[in-house]
This record gives sequence, structure tokens and C-alpha cells, in this order.
Amino acid sequence: MKKTESLVVLALLLALLLLECGARMFETSLSKDVAHIRSLPAEAARLRQAPAGTLKVLILGNSLARCGLDRALLARGLEAASRRPVAVSVMHPDGSRVEEWRHGYRRYFDQTGSRP
Repeated sequence: MKKTESLVVLALLLALLLLECGARMFETSLSKDVAHIRSLPAEAARLRQAPAGTLKVLILGNSLARCGLDRALLARGLEAASRRPVAVSVMHPDGSRVEEWRHGYRRYFDQTGSRP
């Protein structure tokens, strides 16, 4: 390889490395989905730590569930119907299907003892 070709390859590798570092540093601010997935352990802990007698509800879905679900309204309605406190958690990765929901439920909720 010629010296100029080596410099071009080195420059490309450096550019890719910088892009990768930037993407990793700012990924949560670039994507609602990444931020949501990173919040799932906290959602699971909230369900797990809910007081005894609390109705624990987990909504599994995709971006349609994120956009179409009023969590506070659902909680109020369930509290009125069940006459007990309600803890509502959601897991809604964009573009996901049942297979991803099952995996996410097992990983973040079932294996941690956070069963709704």
C-alpha cells in the first residue's frame, strides 16, 4: 500500500471511531426508544416495590401503545373499578412484535421478580 492510501484508510478509521463514540455518548438524546429501553429496569423495580394489595399492570406494545395510551387515565379508571391502588408500567419498543415483547418481559420483569 502506498503512503497516501494508508493515510486515507487511517483517516477513515479515525472518522468511524469518532462517529461511534459520538453515537454512544448521545444515543439516548437521539432516540426515545433507546431512552425507554434503558428505563425498563426502573419500571420493573417500581412494580416489584409496589405495596401489597396494589393492582400491578404491565402494558406491552409497540409505538402505537406509546402514542395511544394515557397511563394516568388508565390508572385512575382501574383504581375506581378495583377500589385499590394501581401501578401501571409500560414496555413499548418502536416497531416491536410479540417476540420482542416476550423477550423484554422475561428479561426486565419476570427474571427480576417484577411480575404484574
